[in-house]
Amino acid sequence: MRRLPPEGTAALAAVAGLLVVIGVLLPWYVTNLGPPFSPETTTGWDATGVAKAALAFGAITAVAGALSVLALRSRYWDPSNVSFLGWAICVTAGAALALIAYRAIVKPEPAEFLSRQAGLYLALAAAAVAVLAGLAQITSPDRRT
Repeated sequence: MRRLPPEGTAALAAVAGLLVVIGVLLPWYVTNLGPPFSPETTTGWDATGVAKAALAFGAITAVAGALSVLALRSRYWDPSNVSFLGWAICVTAGAALALIAYRAIVKPEPAEFLSRQAGLYLALAAAAVAVLAGLAQITSPDRRT
């Protein structure tokens, strides 16, 4: 199996962080009431404060990934900076993953009237991918000479 180049893992972390932000703004829950009530969706942003924190962590992850790409393409590349940014990606994406996983398991009240939607799963998967990309960035051997 071929590994992504360091720039690829950093870019993957940046895109995954951006997808966490997008996922928070998509519907997370829909009411599952029968007729004559109409189903109403609620975004993660509107549903809970946990999603607002996840959005912030996703944005920081995206910025850290973008900075990693810039650092890796720089002529003045410093492995300690890239390692620090990799740890920042892992921590922020891990925090977003924990918060989103909590809301995937524990629905907000009134929980018995809510069903989970695609935005919640997109944000959850993107946060997991960002954590893996950050770990790959940290453990990637230095290939530059």
